[in-house]
Amino acid sequence: MGVAGLYRDRGIVLRSVKLGEADRIVPTLVDPRLDYDRLVLFTPDEPINPLPVDSMPAPSLARAHFAAWEPGQMTITLDPPPSQRSYVLVAENWYLDWHATVDGVDAPVLRGDETFITVPVPAGARRVELVFRSSRQRLGRMISILATLIVVGCLAGPPLVNRFARRG
Repeated sequence: MGVAGLYRDRGIVLRSVKLGEADRIVPTLVDPRLDYDRLVLFTPDEPINPLPVDSMPAPSLARAHFAAWEPGQMTITLDPPPSQRSYVLVAENWYLDWHATVDGVDAPVLRGDETFITVPVPAGARRVELVFRSSRQRLGRMISILATLIVVGCLAGPPLVNRFARRG
């Protein structure tokens, strides 16, 4: 994971659009007619049903700021809080193992604009916590420790058995 930043001018976008085809996101983002500071684009498989958008929404007056950041953990404050349902976009690659809370309540972590961490926040939200927790990483660590212990046992075991066998 690299150094994260807030995506967009303020880190908060008011509206979203779910495109019919995933391969349309990048061409849509580079289209000069799109004001991407006002919309976040989702692929069809994201578990969200955005409201229809018939015109370009106004920019959000809310702003997002990092209160704390370290690899695998971020705290983002929203000041002023958004006046309507919005999205916080973080310029960090989305992975399945990111988990979020908004004001202490579990929230989904979506993949916006094809790659960025995107957290839907309700009106009045003040704090977003992001934590990277991977059960696969913990499992891999346990397997590595177990494998190391087995190798050490296989290397150290026979000499120890021979030493005790000679004494007896």
